[in-house]
Amino acid sequence: MKRKYKIYLTFLLTLFLTSCGEPNIENDCTLNGRGIASCDFRNTGKVKGDACFKAILVRTHKSYEDYRVKLDTDSVMKQIWLDPGVEWSDKIGSYIESQGKVCSGIVESKDIVQRSKDIRPFFFISDNNTKGGHDINMFCNLGNNRQSGEWYRGCSVVFERVEDN
Repeated sequence: MKRKYKIYLTFLLTLFLTSCGEPNIENDCTLNGRGIASCDFRNTGKVKGDACFKAILVRTHKSYEDYRVKLDTDSVMKQIWLDPGVEWSDKIGSYIESQGKVCSGIVESKDIVQRSKDIRPFFFISDNNTKGGHDINMFCNLGNNRQSGEWYRGCSVVFERVEDN
């Protein structure tokens, strides 16, 4: 009887320990000029889970000349969007955010899934809480000539976790 009790207790303890933990969904997302987010979601946690993310585009350069001269790192520039109160313009630090979100769906522990979704429109919210829609190409573009390069050169893209309700 004592042996059965130990086996049963060991089984329950093992079951309990393996079911403990939380999911940890990490994202590796990109955004194209049409507002399509493409993501690889990896769950490094101990249990299955899901997560959703919105995109924030932060204006990092005013002009092509500024881009060439002032090559700040993405990690530094991505922090600029945390500064509230900057309304949209070509000011460095202004930002727009997606109203849509891209979600992982259920990701098993130690698994990776890929998802793509159109997350437009992109809005800024001013101090008086008014919203304005913006085309991401116009917001991030550094000029109309070929030399100014790809649409995204004037921005850094940050993906922020949001509730999936």
